[in-house]
Amino acid sequence: MRPGKLRTPTKRFARRSKGKLVKNMFEEIDGHSLAKKTLQRAASDERIAHAYLFSGPEGVGKKLTAISFAKELICPEKRGRAESAHRDCPVCERIDAKIHPDVSLFEYKDKNAITVDNVRNGIERGIFLKPFESQYKIFIVDGAQRMNSNAQNAFLKTLEEPPPYSVIILITDLPLMILPTIRSRCHTVGFGKLDGTVAREKLNEKGELSAEEIELAVKITDGSPGKALKITSEEAGKIVETVKALAGIDARKPSEVFAFVENLLGKAKGNAEQRVQAENFAEFTALWIRDLLRASAGANEFTYGALSDVSADFARRRKPSEIVEKALEFENTMAGIKARNLNCRIALENFVLKIANI
Repeated sequence: MRPGKLRTPTKRFARRSKGKLVKNMFEEIDGHSLAKKTLQRAASDERIAHAYLFSGPEGVGKKLTAISFAKELICPEKRGRAESAHRDCPVCERIDAKIHPDVSLFEYKDKNAITVDNVRNGIERGIFLKPFESQYKIFIVDGAQRMNSNAQNAFLKTLEEPPPYSVIILITDLPLMILPTIRSRCHTVGFGKLDGTVAREKLNEKGELSAEEIELAVKITDGSPGKALKITSEEAGKIVETVKALAGIDARKPSEVFAFVENLLGKAKGNAEQRVQAENFAEFTALWIRDLLRASAGANEFTYGALSDVSADFARRRKPSEIVEKALEFENTMAGIKARNLNCRIALENFVLKIANI
C-alpha cells in the first residue's frame, strides 16, 4: 500500500447513510477536537486508512479514542444515535469488554519489549483471518514504541501488504522510537496535552486527595487525567518526601547517593522495571528543578509548596547557571533512559551525585 493511500469499502458492505457526518461517538472523550474531527470525517466518508499512528502524551485519551473509533467502524447501529444509546449496544459492550472477535487490543506498556514472537503470534496470525461479523478487523497496539527492532521489521512486512479489511492503530507517546518506514505508512493522528481542568474535575469526583494533593498530581502529570488518577494520597506524600530526601543528600557521602537510588528503585528487577520507576522519578524531579529555577529568580510560588523553604535554601546556595546546567543534564539523562540507551541504576546514581555536588 502506498503511504497515505485510503480505501473505500466493497459494495457488499456499503452503508446506506454514506456521507452523513457521524456524531456523538467521541463525546465522552475530553479535548482533542481536531483528532476527533479527523476520525469522524474518515468514518463518515468511509475513507479509512489501513494504519493509524495515534501520537501524543501518555494518559490523555489516545487508547479511549482508538476504542471509540473501533466502535464507529464496527457498530451497525451507531448512525444517528446518541452516545447514551451505545451503552446498551451489545456490539459496543463486547468491544469495551475486549471480547469482540473483530477488535483486538494489545497492551504491552509494562513489559520490557514487544518481541517478534508477539507480533507474529498476535497480529500476523490474526490479521489474515477475515472478519467474523463486520466489515473491518481492527488491531490496536498500545505502547507501540516498545517493539524491538526485530518486531518492528516483522511488523513492517504486515504494513506493506495488509489485507483490505484490516485497520491497525498504533498508540505511542514516543513516536521517534518507531521506525520511519513504519511511521510513513501510517496516517498520524496527533494528540496534545490537556490543560489540567479535566484532571482536576476527575480527581475531585474521585474524592481521595486533598486540594493540595490534587494540584500536585495535576502538575506532576502535566494535566494527564489517566496518569493523575493513578496517584493516591500515600503516593503524593512519598513524592514530596523523595524530593526532600534528594535535596538533603550530602555529596561528601556517596553512600547516601547509593541508598537514595536503592530506595527509589525499590523492588524493581531488571532495566525494564527500573525504567518505569526512573520515568516516574523524572516527572516529579523535573518539577522540583523548575522550582529551583523559580527560586533562583526570586519567585515565591512553587509546585512543591510544602518544600518552599527547602527549595529556596537549596537554590540560594547555588548559582543559577549551575542549576540550569544540571537541568539540561537531567533532560539528557532521562532521554537516554527512555530510549533504553542507559543503565537506569548507574544513570540515576550519576545524576543524583551531580545534583548533590552543585
